[in-house]
Amino acid sequence: MARQARGMKGALLLAFESEFGVTPTLPEAYRIPFNANTLTAKQSLIDSNTITGRRDPVEPGMGQIDVSGNLTEPLDVRNIGIALTLMFGEPVTTGSSAPYTHVWVIKDDMPSATIEKGFGDLGKYAVYPGCKVSKFSLSAAVGNNETTYGLDIMGADEILADESMDETPTVLELLRFNNFQAAVMEGGIALGTCRKMDLNIDFGLDGDTYCLNGSVKRTDIAEGIVQVTGSIEALFNNTTLLEKAISGTETSLKLTFTRAAHSLEFLIPELIYERNTPTIDGPKGLLQSLPFRGFYSNNSDNSAVKVTLKNDVASYALPV
Repeated sequence: MARQARGMKGALLLAFESEFGVTPTLPEAYRIPFNANTLTAKQSLIDSNTITGRRDPVEPGMGQIDVSGNLTEPLDVRNIGIALTLMFGEPVTTGSSAPYTHVWVIKDDMPSATIEKGFGDLGKYAVYPGCKVSKFSLSAAVGNNETTYGLDIMGADEILADESMDETPTVLELLRFNNFQAAVMEGGIALGTCRKMDLNIDFGLDGDTYCLNGSVKRTDIAEGIVQVTGSIEALFNNTTLLEKAISGTETSLKLTFTRAAHSLEFLIPELIYERNTPTIDGPKGLLQSLPFRGFYSNNSDNSAVKVTLKNDVASYALPV
């Protein structure tokens, strides 16, 4: 009896594409550490109402292929740069030796990649060309919980293969960022009472790009307006943040993870809070939770979000 495939033998490879939906002939793939991979291809069957003089149903039709799913990955010093490059494109990198500084901001275009899901027990591989990040989510919170981030992926097609697209992928050693290494600044001042910060980036992708071209897969994935949202939760010891929400005062948030010489910083230079007065649910200390929405008006970073990573990786350059 054949042995059941096990998740712990799974593998996740990513290779950037020079042309959307076309896996490079000699891909230079990264092997990515991950906690969960729900990327899959679904193709619905279409019920038929055709009348044949019998009560038996006729053969159903076949619908379009929808490649989508979520990758849950550990927040780490090195591999996060690959995800950020897939989200924002190639960074501006400075430094002649470690630590190198990589900076990402919103651009008009996003790169695409081929993602491979490997079933190690079976020696089989599901290959997904034309993948882009549709959404990013990150939560930094107090407590004994692993720090991970999520990538919602939208892709073009699925191909089952007997061999990996790259038998010798690049492996960047995993070095985690932990929640206790996180700090939040609000309006340029350390927010020492912050207990949690959620950050969500929706890249506004348009996946309705199917065409009457003899194919059932997406022909492109077009970029739209980026939405930067999230929330902070803090001890309710004064009304400073609440008053900013009530008045619609523009402010900023910076979430930074620091591990020795390595650091990761998410900056939202311009945002306003959504009004949300704290409730009294019991006798214990009160918390305030304020949703926010980032935007671009006139900040010097020229972006609604700016990400800065300092580590020992010299380059996250895209293939030419």
